[in-house]
Amino acid sequence: EKDLNNHLTIRYMKKILMLLAFAGVASAASAQQTVTVTEYEVVQVQDKYQVITNPFWSNWFFSVGGGAQVLFGNNDHIGKFRDRIAPTLNVSVGKWVTPGFGVRMQYSGLQSKGFTTNESANYVVGGPREDGSYKQRWDYMNLHGDLMINLNALFGGYNPDRVYEIIPYIGAGWAHSYSKPHTNAATFNAGIINRFRLSNAVDLNLELSATGLEGKFDGEHGGKPDYDGILGATLGVTYYFPTRGFQRPVPQIISELELRQMRDQMN
Repeated sequence: EKDLNNHLTIRYMKKILMLLAFAGVASAASAQQTVTVTEYEVVQVQDKYQVITNPFWSNWFFSVGGGAQVLFGNNDHIGKFRDRIAPTLNVSVGKWVTPGFGVRMQYSGLQSKGFTTNESANYVVGGPREDGSYKQRWDYMNLHGDLMINLNALFGGYNPDRVYEIIPYIGAGWAHSYSKPHTNAATFNAGIINRFRLSNAVDLNLELSATGLEGKFDGEHGGKPDYDGILGATLGVTYYFPTRGFQRPVPQIISELELRQMRDQMN
């Protein structure tokens, strides 16, 4: 009987050990089936041309500059070039709608010099010269609106840290003579702004301008429609009011799991 009890006890312990072994194997198998999914971010590459258009009151600027200009009128060729050089200034207010396109309103002018063979012509100052011609000098202003095109931003993308940018512009306006007799003339304006970045708020500008005017601007048109021209160069500064610059869109960030699900749906 004692041997039988020992035999049953040994068999019982073996069964317990087997059950524990099966439980361990099952636990190990369960642990091996546990899958850890690690999600990581996929960042969309940004487009260098893509920006967020700012509200109406953003990206406004104020510019002021001074320099010299030369008038090309009907009889101005009879005078020396240096005697036709006159001072000029410009004051501008504008806005960049996008990095590539902007608009502005500019007040330019100051003084103009020319020559005439007619003693009774407008704006004659002083007596006759040795060759019988007369000098002309008068004060005027040219108020014009311009469309500006930033070629660097248009073809190279938006870069707020770019040191130099070239900006052609084209526009139309109206000229008025402050000297008597007062004369008004339509104007066509074009030019190039060479912009040098000094900081995020201030630029240095070298502006080369060309203005076409109705022939009556200098008081001489020979009884037929013609046109006068002005070439000028000014050096000035531009201040950008806050908020300035453009923001780029926030890159799209998705997980690898979401990306895989999207691919499965597409397939």
